[in-house]
Amino acid sequence: MPESVICQICGSTETRLIQDTHVSLKSTAIELVKCVQCGLVYLNPQPVDEEIRQLYSDDYFIQWYSSEDKREFSKKFFHTLFAHNQLMTNGRGRLLDVGCGMGFFLEVAREWSWDVKGVEISPYASEHCREKMGLDVHTGTLESAEYESGEFDVITAFDVLEHLTDLPGFLSSVRRILKKDGRFLVIVPNYDSPVFQLDRIICGLKKAPMPNIPEHLTYFRSDTLEKLFQTNELRVEMLTTTGANDEGAYLRVGGGVMAAVRSLLNNISYKYGNVANRKESILAVARKVN
Repeated sequence: MPESVICQICGSTETRLIQDTHVSLKSTAIELVKCVQCGLVYLNPQPVDEEIRQLYSDDYFIQWYSSEDKREFSKKFFHTLFAHNQLMTNGRGRLLDVGCGMGFFLEVAREWSWDVKGVEISPYASEHCREKMGLDVHTGTLESAEYESGEFDVITAFDVLEHLTDLPGFLSSVRRILKKDGRFLVIVPNYDSPVFQLDRIICGLKKAPMPNIPEHLTYFRSDTLEKLFQTNELRVEMLTTTGANDEGAYLRVGGGVMAAVRSLLNNISYKYGNVANRKESILAVARKVN
């Protein structure tokens, strides 16, 4: 049964309704709300951990990550990320990817000479990483992995934070296992992106279910992501918006007129979005505060 939750940044229970998501869990309506105190946008109520685990079946990973085209595109995107990020190119060390999925990023990091490990809740995906790719991947949550304190130079989490029910607990684990001055690199969907706002408005007008609900629990803007890090003793060193729209990596659109409109908006935000941080995803690097 979904449970009512508090804001994961400031702990406030005071919210303003943004819209009905037109999604229900066990006859309980899920709403998109905004914290009146700090501005964080999130679902309320939210599914409990067991309900969330059931969302990520083998079919989920087979559908989105198993094709060779998606593997090659993802690797291309991650190689570009390495090539343009000094954090990844200046020196080698131990890297942990949380929510590593089918291991595409770990594969690229290994090619860039990092000593890599991964964490993945899906037994199917984590077994694929171990058996097919020879990667050291723990099946379960970060908290259950029991890594040593100060074990990693860099921890990455791509499209992970928006899925988590306990962000302060997760970030506490990140800080514990990062080395002194270690870096935490994340990518999350951008609530301010034109594509997301178009989907939200259309779903509201049509009274249709919003996409990626209830999988996505929290919706970040650049300012709320920075607030989350600040309140959890992580100092933001770089924050920008990014996208991979030229290959359609993060868009799950069908055919028709609205797909064309989404594609157009995404191209515009990809080319000009950094002026106002409006590209489809937020990329941030934060340093452990000692």
